[in-house]
Amino acid sequence: MRSQVSNEQTANRPSLLMRVWKNWATRSLAIGAGATVLDLVVGTTMLVALHLPTRAAAMTGTVLGAAFTFVANRRFAFSDSGTQLTLSRSLLRFAAATLFASVVHGQLVVWLRDTFGVPYVPSKIVSDVLVFTLGQLVLLRYVVFPRPKTPAVTMAQPARLSAPRPRPARPVVVQPSASEPLSAHSHALR
Repeated sequence: MRSQVSNEQTANRPSLLMRVWKNWATRSLAIGAGATVLDLVVGTTMLVALHLPTRAAAMTGTVLGAAFTFVANRRFAFSDSGTQLTLSRSLLRFAAATLFASVVHGQLVVWLRDTFGVPYVPSKIVSDVLVFTLGQLVLLRYVVFPRPKTPAVTMAQPARLSAPRPRPARPVVVQPSASEPLSAHSHALR
């Protein structure tokens, strides 16, 4: 009997892969990986085929990857944020964070490639991990796409921490019938 209940619970529980995928961080990191591929393709094309400077190639790839990141994260990873922030406020916050990160990222790629001779793709990957993995994940969850705040408790509707207390019972007054004589004690109760 116990084995049957355990098997039913296991059958109804989503697989480990599905539970991991439902986490916002997993989805956001997968989106970030896709953005990195887009970033590398654009940056490498600009650098190798168009012979543009390293900084321009790195920053252009990063900006296009960031645009993809914003749209995909808003739609797929942080859909639980609902209407906490308007599209324009989320976009402004994302743009400010991405602009700062892009400058730091671009400078790090230049430093690795032009100063130390590290090839472009490894320079980009190291820079991406340092700048856009943990830091951006935290910014996305708590600044750009915050979860909705729980409604505040108002004075008109205080929160109940326990069940309501029962009201004390009213005393019962017994009225004597017309056939009973009134005693001094029963007269005082009237």
